[in-house]
Amino acid sequence: QHLPARLPAENLTTVYTFSPFHPMTVKLLMVSAFKEFLEDPLAYTIVKNTPIASFISPNMMSLFGVLVAASSVKFFINENLRHRQIGVLMFKIRDLIDSLDGAIARERKNTHNVGMIADPTSFGWMLDARSGRSRKSSKLVVTAWWIQQKEEDFTA
Repeated sequence: QHLPARLPAENLTTVYTFSPFHPMTVKLLMVSAFKEFLEDPLAYTIVKNTPIASFISPNMMSLFGVLVAASSVKFFINENLRHRQIGVLMFKIRDLIDSLDGAIARERKNTHNVGMIADPTSFGWMLDARSGRSRKSSKLVVTAWWIQQKEEDFTA
């Protein structure tokens, strides 16, 4: 399949149509369907239809996502099922926040039509990568706690 080259926007009136299949990149091949078909389009819609990009920076959104991930761990490790369900919901909200920081960055740079192209030299790219690692660390903490609980239940 031969796709035409995508060039950066010349002005702010460039029309962008969301398509989960164009352009097909390595990143899109590794992304979950939930993120690709729900979180990213929802984040794009929120950014395009609200003034959120004008008063919240992508870096602020990334840091907020780290706080939500850290607080969701507190709910995950609770014995109460309702608290665990709240932890799952908070974690999905954190995933939406992760999509929002990228959509805000693309909105501020007016590069929605270019797609998800990383700028490894920027501070935002580094911060976003670190916030992604905090998400994985949160999952690791919860998994370790769960395994410890199951071992205690099994040996008791």
